[in-house]
Amino acid sequence: MKVDDSAKVLALDFSPDGRLAIAGEADGSLKLWNIKSGTLMKNFRVHVDKVRSVAFSKDSRYVVSGSDDQTVRVWDVPSGKELRCFLGHASAILASIFSQDAAYVLSISSDSIFKLWEVASGNLVKSFELVSSQTKGFSAAFSKDGRYVLLAAFDNSLKLWELSSGKEIKKFLIHPFSIMTVVSSLAFSPDGRYVLSASYHDTLEIWDVATEKKIRTFVGHVDDIKSVAYSQDGRWVLSGSSDRTLRLWDVASGKMIKIFLGHADAVSAVIFSPDGLYALSGSYDGTIRYWNIATGQLIYSAIATPDGEYLCLTPEGFFSGSKEFIKKMVYILDGDKFIDIAHFYDIFNRPDLIEAKVRGEDIQGFAKAIDLKRLIEERR
Repeated sequence: MKVDDSAKVLALDFSPDGRLAIAGEADGSLKLWNIKSGTLMKNFRVHVDKVRSVAFSKDSRYVVSGSDDQTVRVWDVPSGKELRCFLGHASAILASIFSQDAAYVLSISSDSIFKLWEVASGNLVKSFELVSSQTKGFSAAFSKDGRYVLLAAFDNSLKLWELSSGKEIKKFLIHPFSIMTVVSSLAFSPDGRYVLSASYHDTLEIWDVATEKKIRTFVGHVDDIKSVAYSQDGRWVLSGSSDRTLRLWDVASGKMIKIFLGHADAVSAVIFSPDGLYALSGSYDGTIRYWNIATGQLIYSAIATPDGEYLCLTPEGFFSGSKEFIKKMVYILDGDKFIDIAHFYDIFNRPDLIEAKVRGEDIQGFAKAIDLKRLIEERR
């Protein structure tokens, strides 16, 4: 499955209750997915440029999004309504999150300006520049508690800022003898003791916040790394790359544990499920893919159009989604001939089997029981 460039997935987040996922896309839309069924729940369309940052509130009720259109927006998940649009940044939004109580939104833009917004009033509470105007940032991450922000700057450094004081408290030097190292993605460990950085030099590195020393390097990708994530227990790291793979790493040993294959383009966003049992990836191929971490198996792939039509498809060939989109996108190949899926819609349209697979049930027996050659002959 692959769609045009406007549907590239650029950002992902899981709801803390593990039921939903939000995807930010290159066409400016946000797609809200029910992960348990592979169903597209809502299609938010207000941003007019790429959405590079998405995050749920702690209670899973709200979503905040940041875009290249220089706006930060807050959405009500149950109703799908936009509650706030924060204006004031003068460049693309790198990262945005809620405070723990969802009373405030924190955002940082590529001109290295941090802003704190009050959700109830829509007022700007605080704003300051993190680095000089000559040293701009190109990647950023907030700590889980919202107390700190980590910024990758163009002087080959990672800068850690305490947001209450507005002071830089740590600086990590990355490849100090290189002309420029582009840090593409950043993440804090759950306990805030370590930071994870990924670069366009196809390596991942873990830094000790207290000592400012690099303690681990992960090597294995063969192209630029686009996205990284920590598991909730801090034991594992996920990375997504332009080499079209998603990889799982053991933090303690630095060893690569699994490679997840299937995307047709760069893997631009990765995240663990809250329980750590699953991984979700987003790609320039326009799909999100839901993976079982223990087995390394793909559970399903899902894709949606800018107007909200969608398809969810398992490796066994069962699907659910918008009927019109399925008619346009799904065919059965018989030799060198494509056969309209409408003839077999009742056989393969199985939302119940998708939900069964999400629950961990084996659905291969249902696929093996289908005599496709006989069905093709009968329904020509």
